[in-house]
Amino acid sequence: MVDESINELIEEGLLFEVCELAEELIEIYEKKGDNENVIKYYKIPYSAKLKPEMIGDGQE
Repeated sequence: MVDESINELIEEGLLFEVCELAEELIEIYEKKGDNENVIKYYKIPYSAKLKPEMIGDGQE
């Protein structure tokens, strides 16, 4: 369900919000010790930081 919501946000072009959500999910999964999901959600903001045009001017 979370992945579905993330995909919907991406389709709507709300990439800054996607990055914020991914960073929150990373914190949750780190506390649980679920490294597989930490890596999965870390890839989202990491990719955006490599391509700052994805998230808009001044929204890094």
